[in-house]
Amino acid sequence: MPQDIPLRITRYLKNALKSNRLGHALLLLGPQFVNKELTALHIAAALLCKNKKPLATHLLGCHICIDCRQIFQKSHTNLHHIMSEAEELRRQPENNGKVATPSSEIRIDAIRALKHEQHMSNLNETSHIWIIIDGHHFTRQAANALLKTLEEPQNNHYFIILAPSLRSVLPTIASRCQRLLFPHIKASDSDTIFSQSAASFFEKIHQADPYGKLRIIEQLVKNKDTIDEQMTNLQVFMMQLIQASLQTSVPCGLNRRQLTSLVEALEKTQADMKAHINAQLALEHLFLQSWPQTS
Repeated sequence: MPQDIPLRITRYLKNALKSNRLGHALLLLGPQFVNKELTALHIAAALLCKNKKPLATHLLGCHICIDCRQIFQKSHTNLHHIMSEAEELRRQPENNGKVATPSSEIRIDAIRALKHEQHMSNLNETSHIWIIIDGHHFTRQAANALLKTLEEPQNNHYFIILAPSLRSVLPTIASRCQRLLFPHIKASDSDTIFSQSAASFFEKIHQADPYGKLRIIEQLVKNKDTIDEQMTNLQVFMMQLIQASLQTSVPCGLNRRQLTSLVEALEKTQADMKAHINAQLALEHLFLQSWPQTS
């Protein structure tokens, strides 16, 4: 088990890999010092490791085979990194001077190169992984191009996007990713799923009777511009509860299966509303039918 990755994140990834529920797009959220990129490499190792026997118990790669060694050396041909010119220059100081004014944004050319790599990778059936550093620094063109790629995932293609917080990522990109929040983020940080607003909103819904839920729905519909953000924050908060439930029972009294079903229901609700299904009806189905009743 990787020693530099939080235990509950390791367990969550193991379960996702074992049950074949790992998404094609992952969003790793947290400050720079919490080993997001290292975690991305461990995920790549799990996907590319050919040493099948250890995978039965060590789902994040065997760390012995040539594939695993190349991944952690960042030299594997199926592992790709996307980053801004400035970040690339920072990592390779010997290239200093080749870029007069390096951009701190990920530009459209980088996504075009990604799509070319995708096309070339279709010639074989092995997995390919793209790690996107600073996924909150896209130009508009690059973000739109990446969004199209995420909307039409190809088999064995995985995208791992690293960013400091959910708020820093475009909602359209975040909504298409499985999210993992790293620890060392305080509950007072409003950019995280531990924010009082997300936790309070969850508790308010969970404790409300049907009439109370209808009042919540009415308030949400009155503020249509914030519904998607509220739903995204709520979904990510529940993903954290799922991770916590791997170690202990969570205060809300819901088990992991119930929380997972709720996350899936939230994703469907967001998709329905984006497809212009009546927001009132979509929210009523979520809160009054999909949401488990409190005892």
